Amino acid sequence: DQENPGAKWPKTSLAARSTAQPLRPAEASQLIRLCEEHTAALRAAPPLLVDHLLLVAYQQRSLERTQGALRVGFSRPCVPSESYVDPHVAAIVAPSAASRQVYLERTCASGHDIAHYREDHPGWSMVVHVGACYDAYIEPLREAIARALPGRYAWFHDSSLHVTVRGLHEE
Repeated sequence: DQENPGAKWPKTSLAARSTAQPLRPAEASQLIRLCEEHTAALRAAPPLLVDHLLLVAYQQRSLERTQGALRVGFSRPCVPSESYVDPHVAAIVAPSAASRQVYLERTCASGHDIAHYREDHPGWSMVVHVGACYDAYIEPLREAIARALPGRYAWFHDSSLHVTVRGLHEE
C-alpha cells in the first residue's frame, strides 16, 4: 500500500487554508517567508524527547476527533531529527524541504483546505503528540500568519498537534 503524502516525512501540521480558494503566489511566498523566519527559533528550542508513540484510531485527518489510542512505550527516550514542510498546510519549514518552486505550486493548488482535514475520514496512524512543549515557538508563527494572511488559515486544535511517524493502512 502507498503512504499518504502528508505522512512521508516528520512534521507538525498547524493549520489548513480556511477555504478551498488556493493561495495566490504572493500569499504563498509570504507564508514561506514567515515560516523561514520562525524556523531559527524552533531549531534553538530544546529537543522533543520521545518516550512513547501512540497508535491512534482517528475520525478526521487533523486528529481533532479520534476513537482512541494505544500507547507504545520505549525503554529510553529518543530525539527525532528534523522538521519538514507539508505542501498544503502551515508548517515549520526546514532548508532540506522540497524546492521553493514545487512548494509554491502545491500550496497554490486547490484542495486540502480545513474541510478536507476535518471531514469524516477514519484511519490509523502512529504519532507523537507535541503537546504544549512548543507553544512558545508556535504561537508567534500563528500570530504572524494571522496578521499577514487574515482569515486564510484555520488552526488545528492544540490537543491534536502531533508528528506523524507513519500512516497505517489496512491490507
